[in-house]
Amino acid sequence: MKNTGVRYQHDFVPDLANTYTTTGKGKTGEYRLEFHRGPETEFSVWLYFPGRFALQYPLYDYPRIAELRTILERLKLRDTLIFWEGRYFLASTWLDEEEKVGVVFRSRDNGIALTFHHDDWQAIKNLFRRGWQAPEVRRLWDAQDLRFRSAGAWESSDFGFGKRLGAAYHPSS
Repeated sequence: MKNTGVRYQHDFVPDLANTYTTTGKGKTGEYRLEFHRGPETEFSVWLYFPGRFALQYPLYDYPRIAELRTILERLKLRDTLIFWEGRYFLASTWLDEEEKVGVVFRSRDNGIALTFHHDDWQAIKNLFRRGWQAPEVRRLWDAQDLRFRSAGAWESSDFGFGKRLGAAYHPSS
């Protein structure tokens, strides 16, 4: 990952740069994932979309980032009609024109819905996977995870975000 930012000193993770970026190609173009940290947010993730409108989708806090990561890991693209009902997001699978399973993803906070073809969803999954392999991102994430858990703000049961709504729900084992 390329380091593109100014350095901030922070109590729990010194020497982490402000921004790390990774990119990946999907059906509709190149996606970009940026990990930010700064004075206002300890950790945020920005997903940049390809195309004419070049949507930027921010995730600012630990619970929402954790839930999206869980959806990316657990929502399997092997069947249609899988529904995910989480605390912050809803997701379901659908069959695209090429007979590949895609995903519709909706934020409960603002109602924004995004429809992903199979290859685009896979590209985003790969971006998140690669992003969390960066030692700096992993270190910051682990520190935030520890802070949430030790403060009692996060229960281990909260990681079971998805509620089974359809017969085809497949949690990872």
